[in-house]
Amino acid sequence: MGKNCSVTREVMERHQEIRSDASLVSAIGIIAEHQYVLVRGHDQKISGIVTASDLSLQFQQMAEPFLLLGEIENHLRLVISQKFTPTELKSAKDPADTKRIVTSSADLTYGEYKRLLENPERWDKLNITVDRKPVWRRLRMYGESEMKSCILTRTEYPKRTCRQFASLPASFRGYRLSMQ
Repeated sequence: MGKNCSVTREVMERHQEIRSDASLVSAIGIIAEHQYVLVRGHDQKISGIVTASDLSLQFQQMAEPFLLLGEIENHLRLVISQKFTPTELKSAKDPADTKRIVTSSADLTYGEYKRLLENPERWDKLNITVDRKPVWRRLRMYGESEMKSCILTRTEYPKRTCRQFASLPASFRGYRLSMQ
């Protein structure tokens, strides 16, 4: 500062504010630069504050379902790629999808992972210490399009669903570590 200050206003910075009806997206730049923004209500009074921490929590709530779905799919893909031949993978492809070529597990859809693993012999071929029945129940209960649809509409459903799935990647993580 370099000067003697006798009252608080002499050291204050200009505050940052937005209207309460402004979108959260419009506040992101201000919050990133200043770590906060004050929110002014319709009555012209300050009605709240949004901080960088608040943004982090909001991002986590919005991104977590997508991240969990991606993690689940990556682990399924890894396990499947290590245990199944290209011919077995092709047999799981949706018969109605005649134009797409399947050469690896990365070419399969979520529904095709389900189709591949619903067969108990194929599940056993994974040779993992994860009980097939509860995993299969979760895979059968929630389809990829249903989960994505719920995520995009931001209902409470995806949080519950993805938390139920959260044990799947952990199980496959243990498998992956034992494979290396």
